Amino acid sequence: MEKRVWMKKLIVLLLCALFVGAGCSKEEKKVEENKSEVVAPLEVKIQLPETIKTNENIKIEALVKQGEEKVADADKVEFEVWKGDAKDHEMIVAKHQGGGVYSIEKTFSEDGNYAVIAHVTARDLHNMPKKEFVVGAQEEAVKVEEPAKKTEDHHHHHGDVVIEFHPDEQWKANEEVTLTAQIQNEGHPLDQARVRFEIWQTDNTKHTFIDAIEGSNGHYNAQATFEAAGDYNVKVHVEKGELHEHIEVVVPVTPR
Repeated sequence: MEKRVWMKKLIVLLLCALFVGAGCSKEEKKVEENKSEVVAPLEVKIQLPETIKTNENIKIEALVKQGEEKVADADKVEFEVWKGDAKDHEMIVAKHQGGGVYSIEKTFSEDGNYAVIAHVTARDLHNMPKKEFVVGAQEEAVKVEEPAKKTEDHHHHHGDVVIEFHPDEQWKANEEVTLTAQIQNEGHPLDQARVRFEIWQTDNTKHTFIDAIEGSNGHYNAQATFEAAGDYNVKVHVEKGELHEHIEVVVPVTPR
């Protein structure tokens, strides 16, 4: 009798262990899937009048899209506006006008060359395109839209935040590599931040996000494998509280 009771208890324990093991396996698989998700990038297009006169009230707009969808639920859209090489930049919060268009009204009192950056945060993504424009009659009128950070830069400094990303070796297709970003804030290593590597091949619309693991002294690491040779864009996203910065670089991947 005691032997039968003991056998029943053993069977129950084995069944419990199997259920727990299956549950852990599902959780581990879910975590692995979340580490590398493919989502459409956040697209932001700055829209300005073709001509801008001094003391004229104008609208500065940003059209925000993700794939074919117009984004109406952005967390934050701000325009950073400044003249020439001025150190003082004005930050203005934009309002959604409908159809994924966010805008501000602005009047310029002086002729000259100006620039604007649209800082857009939406759906855990961030984009900050830059556009230069001219107010008044200027011969060197330039209207160029470009990323706010040059892709060849491996070092980004914005305010008190410094992001460094240096591929330490030649990357090859189908070989696992380690991505490492070193981040400082106010001269000290930044800890407990959310750091992600956004990776996509040039001219490809598919973007992959990989969560980094925090190391020591402000270092954040992740593993990645590039399926094909070519030029890849790698954008390092750094988030902590109100802080949200990024650096974007282009890295060549050679055939194996």
